Amino acid sequence: MDDRTRILICVGSAISSNCVACFQHYHKEALKAGVEPADIDAAVKLGAQVKKGAHITLMNAVDKEAGRTGGEQTPTCCEPAQSPCCSERK
Repeated sequence: MDDRTRILICVGSAISSNCVACFQHYHKEALKAGVEPADIDAAVKLGAQVKKGAHITLMNAVDKEAGRTGGEQTPTCCEPAQSPCCSERK
């Protein structure tokens, strides 16, 4: 894997794991490596989509445990769906 790809994966992972220090570190690394700001933004957006999917799944599990129905009930990234939460396709 090339350095640019590795750094962009780390940027997205930092976002999805809510790690500010990790994001700051890899953002600086990306800029040093000559990664375009638009590519960094794309990695941030993808990481945020993964985090959103995980949050929806968590809240659906909370509702299920509490015996509640409703909520977002958006398909998770791991379930078959017409429009997965982590995809640009909607």
